[in-house]
Amino acid sequence: MERRDFPVLGRKVFFINPPLAISTYVFDALKEDQFEAYCIDNYKVAKSLLKNYPDSICFIFIDDQLTLREWYNFIKSFEYDEDLKSIFLGVISSRIRATDRDKFMLELKLPGGFVMLGGPVAGVYNTIKGILTVNGAKGRRKFIRYNCSDNKDISGYITHNMKIYPFKTNIISTSGIVSVFDKDTARLLQKGVRIQNLFLNVKRKNINLSGHVYDIKPGTKVSYVIILFDGDMDANVKSSILGFIYDNLKLKMDFEIYRAPGDTNDYTVDKPPKQGSGEVPSESFESPEANEILKEIGELEEVPQ
Repeated sequence: MERRDFPVLGRKVFFINPPLAISTYVFDALKEDQFEAYCIDNYKVAKSLLKNYPDSICFIFIDDQLTLREWYNFIKSFEYDEDLKSIFLGVISSRIRATDRDKFMLELKLPGGFVMLGGPVAGVYNTIKGILTVNGAKGRRKFIRYNCSDNKDISGYITHNMKIYPFKTNIISTSGIVSVFDKDTARLLQKGVRIQNLFLNVKRKNINLSGHVYDIKPGTKVSYVIILFDGDMDANVKSSILGFIYDNLKLKMDFEIYRAPGDTNDYTVDKPPKQGSGEVPSESFESPEANEILKEIGELEEVPQ
């Protein structure tokens, strides 16, 4: 069995309530590096959605939508939910006070770290990329993949001796495809054979590729042929394949987000501390001056023994 902290196929990466710097530059850079990343604009659907992806990594931007107290309680609630406690959480902020940041880091489980914005956005990306790498976001794979067996926007064929042999694509990445050939056509192919003329029609765009047969898995009526593309793929071709993959992954995730039930929890109310939970009164999120005033008020309201 694979280690729990390094899934073979990696982890999905989510950003809850991402600011512009994350949803544009950082997000695009993550896709270019072939991380499977998604944005969740509304925190209210986040928890019901994330329950479907207990191996995921999730970064939460805490500068708006909720107060710091509410974000703290929102994040803390993951620890009490068996379906969410395994998610690798991280926090992003651009203006949090150092004392409040320390509270988040010391009292919450944040294997995804605490990322501060404000410096060069390239530095922010490198920080996030480092966190994802350490936490096994890609698993063993280096290339994002998409199961397109039910997608009608992709088809393919190879040519041999002036004849066209169509195939169906089950899985695609920029490294290769898992294709489905009828058994008669598959007999023309052998493991290790070079394929010079392989064509993919992706959203009506014809892409010419070359590669070799990595393996063949015979089935009852069809054969599954794994074809690895040559490493010198044209940049435009790579971009077209990645665009197709990400567009369809996003479409599927957007549908899941749309259907996800909304969160009805009231995060203004602190969850009663559990034994050894380390929770502290939420007023510590106020300024140091306010804390002193609250402390004095508390002392005045104490009932004499």
